[in-house]
Amino acid sequence: MNLLQRFREGTGGRLRRILLEAPWSNHDLLSGLILSLIGLLLLAKPELYAVLRTLNFIEQQGHTDEWSFLILFSGLYGLIVTLWCVAPSFWIRITARMGYALCFLTLAFSSLRFSTTPSAVAFSLIALWSIVGILRTQASGR
Repeated sequence: MNLLQRFREGTGGRLRRILLEAPWSNHDLLSGLILSLIGLLLLAKPELYAVLRTLNFIEQQGHTDEWSFLILFSGLYGLIVTLWCVAPSFWIRITARMGYALCFLTLAFSSLRFSTTPSAVAFSLIALWSIVGILRTQASGR
């Protein structure tokens, strides 16, 4: 079996099952994509920490490069865990979901520090949904 066929049957099959049958994995997939893109954007344009009020609190605390890498790593790690063709162990799945929750909670609290904005509402709801995902993670299955 060649590499392309293995990818199509393994990861490609997993992606089809997520989109058709697995609502919690949909959340994991979307969260991973969102955090990966936010992390890449913040690494490419670190001035966004000073410009966007949503990120201003994080910028005031310093260590913006570390936060950018943490957000990127959490997103990529979660994507790999979600798209892996076999179910990873419980601890690998729970740490991915905990990474999502940490990043979204940080973005939500940073946004809410100034005022209730649409981004604050969105980050808060995604953070709450991520926490529910942590609580629903079972030792067996996905």
